[in-house]
Amino acid sequence: MLRHLPILALSISLLLTGCPPRALSLPATTPELAPGLPQAIRAVRRFEDIDAVRDVVRSAEHIYVATDRGVLVYPVEGQAAPVRLGLAEGLPAESVLALAELTPGTLVAATEGGLVELSGTQVGDVLADSPVGSIAALLGQDDGTLWACGSLGVARRQAGGVFEFFGEEAECTTMAQAPEGDLWIGTSRGLWHVEGDIVREHTDSHGLPLPYVRSVLALGAGRALALLEGPGESRIGYFDGERWYGYAVPGLERRAIGLARRGASLFLVTPTRLLPLSVGGEGVALVALSRSDRFGALSYRARLRSIDSEHGPLPTPVLREPRPLAAIPPNHPDIAAPALQIQPGEVLGGHFYLARSAGGFVAVADANRGVLLVSDAGTRRLSSQNLVDPIQLSIASDSLGRTWVMSRDHRLARLRGGYLQPVEGPVGQRILALANGPGGAYLLTEAPHVAAAPVDPETGTAPESAEPVVQAGTRLIVSRILQDAFETRVEIAIPPGEVVDSVPVFGVAEDEVAWVCPRFGIEGQTRAVGCLVAHREAPVVTHHHRGATRDGEDGPGALSMPDSVTTIDLNERGMAWLSSVEGAVRVGESQAVIFGEARGVRGEVVSDIAAGSAGRVWIAAAEGLGYFEDHEFEFRLPGVVQAAHIARLALDAEGHLYGAGHGGLVFWDGSAFRVYGEPEGLPFSALRDVEVDAAGHVWILGEHDVAMLGQSQETRASTP
Repeated sequence: MLRHLPILALSISLLLTGCPPRALSLPATTPELAPGLPQAIRAVRRFEDIDAVRDVVRSAEHIYVATDRGVLVYPVEGQAAPVRLGLAEGLPAESVLALAELTPGTLVAATEGGLVELSGTQVGDVLADSPVGSIAALLGQDDGTLWACGSLGVARRQAGGVFEFFGEEAECTTMAQAPEGDLWIGTSRGLWHVEGDIVREHTDSHGLPLPYVRSVLALGAGRALALLEGPGESRIGYFDGERWYGYAVPGLERRAIGLARRGASLFLVTPTRLLPLSVGGEGVALVALSRSDRFGALSYRARLRSIDSEHGPLPTPVLREPRPLAAIPPNHPDIAAPALQIQPGEVLGGHFYLARSAGGFVAVADANRGVLLVSDAGTRRLSSQNLVDPIQLSIASDSLGRTWVMSRDHRLARLRGGYLQPVEGPVGQRILALANGPGGAYLLTEAPHVAAAPVDPETGTAPESAEPVVQAGTRLIVSRILQDAFETRVEIAIPPGEVVDSVPVFGVAEDEVAWVCPRFGIEGQTRAVGCLVAHREAPVVTHHHRGATRDGEDGPGALSMPDSVTTIDLNERGMAWLSSVEGAVRVGESQAVIFGEARGVRGEVVSDIAAGSAGRVWIAAAEGLGYFEDHEFEFRLPGVVQAAHIARLALDAEGHLYGAGHGGLVFWDGSAFRVYGEPEGLPFSALRDVEVDAAGHVWILGEHDVAMLGQSQETRASTP
């Protein structure tokens, strides 16, 4: 039974724990399943971007999202695409760690290169660098005071002043302001309650249930709610103004990523849910695991120290994974404590890894799907959609079977635990394209053309003071993706005066022969120039293009073919198949053959080609899907297949064909065709592209997001 006990320090009556309450019953979290799809690809996971979100702040007119690639600025109302503020717009560094509104409409952004003001979609003045190392949180107060919380401690800058160190050195993790204006500051070793210059330090030796503070909510009247962590578990801590209580949730031992509030409503956030939390009220009662003595905090006046402009190298913070909530021991004795209640809440799906309180909503960062805003009126999703290319997917699998993806803005990511994690490419090189090849995954980048330092003819060595010479023009570098590095395999020099705008077609054939079909930029326009072919052991480049001759300046074996091609398939040994508006192009055996309408390709315009086993080559043409086999083309396929208007093709390891079109996903298992759309469980029916990775995942591209179909052992093991 539950007993009632008045607590004088609280303005309301709180229940004390008694008999063990009922557990919080939550269904298991599983991937979205599409019952109408084949068993092998029934699990569905959706992606929109690869931004790593660090903070979310709302002003009167805008919502600001801090990411590893700048600040995304959204209007408060409407669905307009975000404005991305980065280096080109004036940020000191691309990676943004935290945000705070300092005065109405004016924000401060903490980047890895320093602090800077933001106003609307404009970058303002660069501020003095913060002295606290890598910043975890910023907080602005109405009087113009700015607080910075970081890996070296806490700093305060009053209006019109300069930053000063505040208090003792600590690894600061989070901050929150109470209605009365006092602050609660979380660290890796306790929690500070700051009133003016007075600090009351709560540590695990002074009553705090666990030392590491992941998240804190200031409730007013000296009260606080905190998510606390120890070596292997987390607890919810509640301070009633006199003592600390540590709680666990019966029936919930999952990871907790934070606490958040929306007005007077409080929430515990897990990777898939917002669970309403209250002091008193209705729901499942939390179980108190600890209760401290009264007045356990250590009180002192904070030291204020000036900042040296030179504070040496800053430590690199180690991101700490959230801990699961503590289990309740069997026969755990009752501990008299204020009653905290929790409710199941709504299943929001996704994979949340960060929670922020932002005005009238709770903002949760959702892996590869941007930010989900949750308010009383419903939900709204904010995403840069930088993974969603308007034309094609860029996916490859390395020799270890890992899947790599290139985003629309030419960033690289790796599928890990069922989610895409950004990966830095080769230093100082611009990523252009990604492709499969005989050694796994290959990356195409562009870098300056650098020659070795000049050699002294007398000594035969370069002088110590000599530096490499950056020559005119650039070079395209084909690298094989290894476990933790990029190994250069082929280099192609681009002549001075030619500027590579993009490389829509890239492939690597047997013996690591690289095919690169670039588009050069000139006066704001682009022009296709055919394909460059190079071997890692042959420095001479062959240029196949319209009008090329074998004996000219286009390299050995150069062939005349269309300049503009859209896709390439190198799976038929000794042959390269390319799609173009003039038909299917086959390059091999010292000739380039164009298969257009006169040679059997219906509609002539070809959008994709896939060379399968047993000599069959699939063709996606303007007037339907067909194939080339035994020197003949066949387009007499079922009407339901042709009605799907297939534009892109992919083959899996068993030779099964997947076709993406405006009418859905076409699947051929070797004997029969089937067509799938939204009624069968696809997240969208209008498909732009399809790819299959080494793990058997089928990737499809829609108008607004990318979906991965199929569930590997890796994905099953990572399901929360």
